[in-house]
Amino acid sequence: MASLRCLLILGGLAAGAAQAQFASTPIPLTLGEPAPSQADDPKAYRPDGARHLYYSYPTLVYRGVLPQMLHAVAIVETTIDEKGVVEKIEVVREPAIAKEATPWIVSLIRGAQPYPPAAKQGKVIYKDIWLVTENGKFQLDAITEGQTHHAPDPKSE
Repeated sequence: MASLRCLLILGGLAAGAAQAQFASTPIPLTLGEPAPSQADDPKAYRPDGARHLYYSYPTLVYRGVLPQMLHAVAIVETTIDEKGVVEKIEVVREPAIAKEATPWIVSLIRGAQPYPPAAKQGKVIYKDIWLVTENGKFQLDAITEGQTHHAPDPKSE
């Protein structure tokens, strides 16, 4: 019984620690006015928006191939006006379990403005998939380095 209680306490501490890094948003690096995007459509704008977020939060970008198990996956639609200012953020698909990542993602998006203005489109509405690790690092699907895939162990079946 004591060992069960210890496991429950340790599990609660681990869950709290996993959420701590999502409690605040770092100040983004300010790079001045970003160069306008020459993307012809929202899909082509995705890498420009992703690179802007990577430059704004370099310490939060997961470098290399992502682990097989991610802490959170979210799909976010962002509306950027003709000046690069965020007009609207809509979380199209919230993380299934790690709900604490949602406001963190939204605050990162808002904090990184102004974005590269979409010179050929004016206002742009684009979607990206946020891939978030347990330690609060992220990659965006538009420019991800991929994810580890392990073949099933035949001994475990």
